Amino acid sequence: MMYFGNSASRLLRREFAATRGCRMPKFTKLDPAQVHVGRGRAAFEARRQFVEAIRAGDAGRIDLERSDRPATVKRLLQEAAKEAGSKVRSSWEDKSQKSLLWKKTKASRRRRG
Repeated sequence: MMYFGNSASRLLRREFAATRGCRMPKFTKLDPAQVHVGRGRAAFEARRQFVEAIRAGDAGRIDLERSDRPATVKRLLQEAAKEAGSKVRSSWEDKSQKSLLWKKTKASRRRRG
């Protein structure tokens, strides 16, 4: 234990006593479905565009940027479809894997409409 001297010790005790009673953290109850933490938050943000596109139409094309990884884009599409409550089939437009074509399956279109 460190000894700070009489006056420093009193000052530290006074500051601790002053902040101990009035500085409590504020807790707020949230819906677990609305809370995304850690890597889940980044994945949620990445899927958001995909979910919006799936909800907006029955088919589409995703054009990849140079930095996009084809396997990641395809996985995000499948996860977004699951989140949107649809089933999606997809395939690459050509062997370069720069454009991914997708469409909702008949079963998911029937369920929605």
